[in-house]
Amino acid sequence: MNETKQTINPWIHRMAVITAWSAMPVIILGALTTTYGAGMAFPDWPTSDGQGMFSYPWLRLLDDISTNSVSGHKLLEHSHRLAGIVVGISAILLMIVSWRPQTTKALKWLGAAVLLTVITQGLLGGFRVLAEETGLAMLHGLFAAIVFSLMCVTATVSSTSWTQWQPSETDRPAKLAKITSLLFLLFLLLQYSIGGLIRHPMPGMNAPVNSHLGFGILALLTVHVVLVFVVKTKTKWLRSAMRTMIILTSVQIVLGFVTYATKFGMGSMVVVEGSTGQIFSRTTHMVVGVLLIASATVLTVRCFRVEHIRKSNQPTETT
Repeated sequence: MNETKQTINPWIHRMAVITAWSAMPVIILGALTTTYGAGMAFPDWPTSDGQGMFSYPWLRLLDDISTNSVSGHKLLEHSHRLAGIVVGISAILLMIVSWRPQTTKALKWLGAAVLLTVITQGLLGGFRVLAEETGLAMLHGLFAAIVFSLMCVTATVSSTSWTQWQPSETDRPAKLAKITSLLFLLFLLLQYSIGGLIRHPMPGMNAPVNSHLGFGILALLTVHVVLVFVVKTKTKWLRSAMRTMIILTSVQIVLGFVTYATKFGMGSMVVVEGSTGQIFSRTTHMVVGVLLIASATVLTVRCFRVEHIRKSNQPTETT
């Protein structure tokens, strides 16, 4: 059967979408936990103050809702842990449906990869607590973007658009779009890693704030290079993904400047440590960064898919 005409169990796509959505609370809570410096609210893991994950009376912490208090930090961290369990359950269900009949090999391995990376991410978070290691905290944040991107790729590969897309007469080759989107994705991962060094400063190391700002401006320029090559393909499927990436890049640039201003001051602005604006901008900047990397990943795999199908549809020369 032609791969582009193959029917795939629709529950794979549904579960992939559910898994990706279930990851958003974990990402947001994780970002808030880092912003408030609540990552070490508990000295133990997988228990919380010696109690089980589900037996810990975390709702009682609502009596002291101040996020700068010890109780507030514990509330954030334990909520983050509980949300991670929900993602783990979703990932298990995704793998189960991915290995049922009417499934391509790619989706079987993607389903398994999502579960494996979710488990790895949970272990990274746990070892970060046990070792009290800042480097593991930074790696935990970076890996979150990779795990979420993998979930979005699984949702894309299991969609009807992936299996049924065919080039039209007006479509053009996407080779340059494929190359530039991949390079831009790698650039975003580097930029996100630099941001992680700022959020998780290493002892004796200056935070690379200026490098992060400079790369942010460079990202705004390079994303338009990708845009040019994607538009040239005249492929709606790619242009819709590009539109999302452009919007997220623009929002991320604005958030970056707001975050800088609230953290270090700008002009006559007075920096208020722990202000609502500072907390909101720093947390949102991290979350949008994860979304941007995921959107760039989706665009890249779509470009590879378009080029693969175009080459597959070209008539074979005979002698």
